[in-house]
Amino acid sequence: MTLKIKYLLIIILLCNYSNSQNLVIETPTFESPENKYFKIYEEDKIYNPIYLNGNVKTVERKYEQHSSIYGNIAKDTKIYMYKLNDSKQIISYVSSNEYDDKTIESFNIKNEFTTKKDTIINQDITEYTFKKGLLTLEKETDRFHGSIDSIVYNYNHYNKLIEIKHYQSYGIHKTDENGNVDENNIVFDEFEIKVFEKVTYNDSNNLIEKNKYIIGYDIIEHYRTSYLYNDVNQLKTDEKVFKKYHRDYNNEQGDNPINWYLKEINLTDYNPLSWKTTYEYDNKNRIIKYVETFVQDYGKKEQFVWENGNCTIDYDDKLHVRTINTITTKKSSSTSEPKIRELNYEYFFDDLNNPVKILNYIVQFNEKILDKSTILNITYF
Repeated sequence: MTLKIKYLLIIILLCNYSNSQNLVIETPTFESPENKYFKIYEEDKIYNPIYLNGNVKTVERKYEQHSSIYGNIAKDTKIYMYKLNDSKQIISYVSSNEYDDKTIESFNIKNEFTTKKDTIINQDITEYTFKKGLLTLEKETDRFHGSIDSIVYNYNHYNKLIEIKHYQSYGIHKTDENGNVDENNIVFDEFEIKVFEKVTYNDSNNLIEKNKYIIGYDIIEHYRTSYLYNDVNQLKTDEKVFKKYHRDYNNEQGDNPINWYLKEINLTDYNPLSWKTTYEYDNKNRIIKYVETFVQDYGKKEQFVWENGNCTIDYDDKLHVRTINTITTKKSSSTSEPKIRELNYEYFFDDLNNPVKILNYIVQFNEKILDKSTILNITYF
């Protein structure tokens, strides 16, 4: 091999390595059917102009905190200025908020790496393995801290993510014959399961259960979410339950905690025990009400039941949100009188169905008191 060819190969290898460092690799996550209902608040469009409809040129977002009935919140005004190009990417961003750490890059959508082949990508200390275009293994080897994290992703025959297993291994630096630590020589232990996540779908390909186990040294935390749907596959309820278990190494077979014998711990340390949300729809399949309830246990002292966000929604003739009313009720086992807080949101849209004014009210004794407002001044190409 000639010297010229050797240099050429070195240059090609360096270019490939350099390009891999700039790739944006999105790790897969489980879907959360309940999240789409919070889109009624239009937050994507309000806080990031790239999601607005039409050829947006500039946006000025003015946020004001008005006089609060609670008396401990000062009046405040903040201005956020955005400028976009004709490709709907933000090219300029200025904020009057001294605590704002947003950058132009944080708003714009990044080009994520995609492939349909079996591929391995190395970025710094992380190796990504793709099989038929799906990320199946993410392995991070941190020799400085002496640890390896290995995350395995499993899919069903529809290529939907159904399982995530996060393993960890810790290493010890070996010493040379003089007793000096050899930083390049590390002996790693066997991998141990640290996080296990699994979801289940029904015959309609709707997510019906999600389980997550966080496995500590002596405690296992378990988060379970179950979903029910109506006859037209709309989410009817979702229920979240949180439990803790003592870890018993003698009763652990395999790496799936669902199959382990687990001894439950009675939760009395201010942990929310359960959440349940119900959803209602109109004859146009639009959500018109959701109610979120959760129980918080304070042991023998008292138990709180929150009805957090008894929310009703009215729509205008363009099928966009007009008003949202939420009532939060806090009931205590030690008192008979519940605490109630009512909020009201009014939305106004322009001809392109973009939100241009949002007024937030606190409702007290049937009187609406302006608490916050957001105004979007939008110009178009």
